[in-house]
Amino acid sequence: MKKITGCLILGLLSVSMSASATEDRYASITHTKESFLNQGYCSYEFSLDNGGSHMSLDNAGFGALEMTLQMKDKKGSVIGNEVLEVEPFGDMGANRSITASLEVLCNDIGEFKVIKVVEDKNGRKVQLPLSIFEPMNPELAKMSVSGSK
Repeated sequence: MKKITGCLILGLLSVSMSASATEDRYASITHTKESFLNQGYCSYEFSLDNGGSHMSLDNAGFGALEMTLQMKDKKGSVIGNEVLEVEPFGDMGANRSITASLEVLCNDIGEFKVIKVVEDKNGRKVQLPLSIFEPMNPELAKMSVSGSK
């Protein structure tokens, strides 16, 4: 009985250790581009980057992600939810970042809020803690043309 209890404790410890290692992963998400397609549809492009954390963590890469984004208008009212599908990334320096696009009806979108992230881990869907993801909101430089107002 003691042997079984010991094995169970070791098994639980290894599971909790692997879960905490997974939660140490990091990825920033940035809305980088918006463009009009046609017939009232727009494309929104996002960049995800794990910051090269693969160099210090084992298994810091991400499998395919399904990110549920809540869309809000510029007044803060919820417009709806859409799923952003992201290919695997971040398991080596060459693919530490990736872009993903979402095509939806053009609305007056003022904010995308990540409300759920599911990762495909070897065919198994695993919901990830949102604390892994950090939104980046850079202020882009203003463009001007010499001689114009």
